[in-house]
Amino acid sequence: MAYIKGRKHQTVRGVTGSAAYGLLTGMALSLPVLAQPNAANPNATQAEQTLSEVQVIGDENIGYKVNALSSDKFTQPVLDTTQTVTIVPQQVMREQTASTLTEVLRNVSGMGTFSAGEGAGPPSMGDAIIMRGFDAKDSIYVDNVRDTGTISRDVFNTEAVEVFKGPAGTDAGRSAPNGAINLVTKQARKGNFSDLSIGAGTARYKRSTLDLNRELDGLPNAAFRLNLMGEDAGVAGRDRITNRRWGIAPALALGLGTPTRTYLNVQHVRQNNVPDAGIPTVGLSGFSGNYAPLENMPEPRRKNFYGSSSDRDKSESTMATLRFEHDLASGAALRNTTRWAKTSQDFLATFSAFPVMPISPDPNALMLQRQMFSKDVSNEIYTNQTNLNTEFQTGALTHEVSMGLELTREQQINYGQQRTPTALPPINAQNPSYGPGANIVRTGENTRGRTDTLALYAFDTIKLDARWQLNGGLRLDRYKTTFRSVNDSISASDNLLTWKAGVLYKPASNGSMYANYAVAQQPPGSSTFSLVNSMTTMDLVRGIVTDANMKPQKAKTMELGTKWELFNRSLLLTGALFRTDVDNEVEIDSSGEFNQIGKKRVQGLELSASGSITRDWDMLASYTYQKTKVVRGVSAVADGSSGLGYAPKNSLSLWSTYRISGAATVGAGGRYDSGFKRWVRDYPSPEQTPSYWTMDAMATYRFNAQTDLQLNVFNLFDKQYVAAINHLGLRYIPGLGRSARVTLNYQF
Repeated sequence: MAYIKGRKHQTVRGVTGSAAYGLLTGMALSLPVLAQPNAANPNATQAEQTLSEVQVIGDENIGYKVNALSSDKFTQPVLDTTQTVTIVPQQVMREQTASTLTEVLRNVSGMGTFSAGEGAGPPSMGDAIIMRGFDAKDSIYVDNVRDTGTISRDVFNTEAVEVFKGPAGTDAGRSAPNGAINLVTKQARKGNFSDLSIGAGTARYKRSTLDLNRELDGLPNAAFRLNLMGEDAGVAGRDRITNRRWGIAPALALGLGTPTRTYLNVQHVRQNNVPDAGIPTVGLSGFSGNYAPLENMPEPRRKNFYGSSSDRDKSESTMATLRFEHDLASGAALRNTTRWAKTSQDFLATFSAFPVMPISPDPNALMLQRQMFSKDVSNEIYTNQTNLNTEFQTGALTHEVSMGLELTREQQINYGQQRTPTALPPINAQNPSYGPGANIVRTGENTRGRTDTLALYAFDTIKLDARWQLNGGLRLDRYKTTFRSVNDSISASDNLLTWKAGVLYKPASNGSMYANYAVAQQPPGSSTFSLVNSMTTMDLVRGIVTDANMKPQKAKTMELGTKWELFNRSLLLTGALFRTDVDNEVEIDSSGEFNQIGKKRVQGLELSASGSITRDWDMLASYTYQKTKVVRGVSAVADGSSGLGYAPKNSLSLWSTYRISGAATVGAGGRYDSGFKRWVRDYPSPEQTPSYWTMDAMATYRFNAQTDLQLNVFNLFDKQYVAAINHLGLRYIPGLGRSARVTLNYQF
C-alpha cells in the first residue's frame, strides 16, 4: 500500500503505467481498462489487453468525490469534517479545460470575480475572488501556505482546489471572514506516466501542457515529475484582450513508501497579458438614474476595447518548497515545510469612466473620461511550518491530535511611479479609438510593508464512541506589521487568538450531522501590507482596515450541517445552514470620525453533491442561498438597502458527465446567478446586475488506451451577461462569449 503525505492512497490491482494513471485521474475507475503493450508482452492485441473490472482498495477518491483533505490539520475525512468544504478535482479541471483559478471556482456556487474594481478604478486584477459577500483574494493558499499577490493563477500544476467556507483563522492564521481557498500541487510519485495535451480554439486559443512522472532507476524509492505549460489566447467576445503565459514545475520525491520522505517542488510562471478593464455601462438598465440626457443612450458593442496599446499585465512568480515527512514508531507523523516564494507584477490598465459634460444630444457622440491605473509591486514570503500528528487514548476516549509551529515573513514593495501623460483625452462611448497610452517610469519613492508572524496551534478530535465526536482547535498568532513610505514609518503588533469547536453525530457509518462554531480575525493592514494613521473614505468603500490604531475585524460563524455518502459511498451529499457575523467594521459616526462601530451579517444555506451516481455518471453540483445585512452602520450598497454588495442571493453551479460507451463521454454544465448589488451610492448607473443562466458542454472520444480527443463549447446559447461590475457602476466586464476548443490528449 502506498502512502503519500501520511495518508493511505489508492492502489489499483493489475494495472500499471499510463493505464493506472488514467484510473488515478478518474477517467475510468469502474470500466474495463485497456492495458498497453509492455516488455513482458509487447505484441499483445487490444482484445488481450482488456482487463477485468478494477478494484480500488481502501477509502479513496472516486471520480469527483475527494475523501481526504490535504492539510494535516484536518485529521478526519471530508464526511466527518464539521465545516462546508467544496473540492474541485483535477478531473473536472481537465474536462472543462479550466486553466486559471478563477475558471475553476466557477464550479463553486456563491463565489466569483463579481467586482470590477473600486470606484471608477482600479480594475480588478488577477484572482479577485468574492465569497459570502467579502473579498477572499488575500485568503488564497498553495499547499496550505499563504500565496500573496494579485496575479491570475494558472492551475497546470494543480491536483485539486479546496474551498473552505466560514472563518479559517484557526487553520490558516489571519484571514478574511469568509473562508480560504487552497491549491494542492502535483507531487512526484511512484509509477511512470506521461500526459500531453494540445488544444486550439476560437478567440485565438492555443494551449499545451505536459505532465511527466518517472521513477528514478538509479535511486530507489525516488521519482521525478515535470509539468510544463504554454498558452497564447484571446477572450471570446472581446477585442485585443490577450492571455500569454508559460510555466515550468519540476518536482522530486525521495523515500517514497518508506517512513522518511523528502519532497522538493519548484514552480515558475511568467505572464504577459493585456488586461480587461471592462466596457462602460452606457445603455444598460438603470444607467441614467435621474439624469434625463442619458436615458436613450444605446449600449456599446460588447467587444469594444477602451484601453490603449500601453496596457499590460506582466507578472513573474517563483515558488520553491522543501518538505520532510517522518513516520514515528509510535504511529505519529512529523512534517516540516519550508517555502520561499516571490511574485512581481507590472500592471497598467486604461478604462472609461464618467460621461463628459455637457452631453451631446447625439447618442453616438457621447464622450467618456478616461482613467488609468498602474501598479508595480513585488511580494515575497518566507515560511517554515512544523506539524505533528498523533493519536492516543485517555480512558475510553480516542484523541487524534494535530499541533504545530509556524514562522512566516511576508513583505511587499510598491514601486513609486510617474505616468506621462498624467491624463488622456476623452473617448467615444460607441466607437473607442485605439492608440498609445501612458509611459511609466519608476521614481524611487517606494513603499514597503512587512508582516512577521509566529503562530502556535493545536487541534483535537475526540471520539467518544462509534457515533459521537467532539473537535476543537486553538491558534495563537503573534504578528507585527511594519509600513514604510518616503516620509513615514508606521507599525502595529498584537496577539490574535482564534478558535473553533464542533460536535458530530454519526447516525450511520455513511452519514454525519454536526454543529460548529468558529472565530477568525483580520488585523489592520494584513490584506494590503499598508498602514495609515487615519482612515480614508476609499478604505471604507473597499471594506479594509488600514488604521494602525484600530482593532482587528472579527468574524464569528455558526454552522449546522449534515453529510451523506450514497450509491455505495460513491456520491457525497452535503447541506448546511450558516450565519457569519463580522464585528469591528469601520463606519463614519455622527461626528464624521471613522470608528469600528459596524457589524455585518451573512447567513444562508449551502447544498452540494460530488461523486458518481452510477459507474458511468459523475456529478459536481452546488447551490448557495445567502442573505446579507448591515446590522449596525450605514449600508454601502447602491440601492440604499441593508444588504452587502457582490453577494448573489441565489447561485447554482452544475457539472455532469456520462460515459455513453467505453470510448465516448459527454458532459454539460450550467451556472445560475440571481444578480448582485454593487457598492457606492449616488451615481447614475446600474444598482444591481441582472440574473443570468449560462451553459457549457463537452464530448470526448477515446481512440485507444493512449489517445482521446475532447471538444468543449462554452456559453452554448451565447448568453450576454454582466460577469463583474465596478463599485460606481460605470463599467462592467461582460461574460465569456460563445466559444469552442478542441484538445488532443495523449498518454505515453
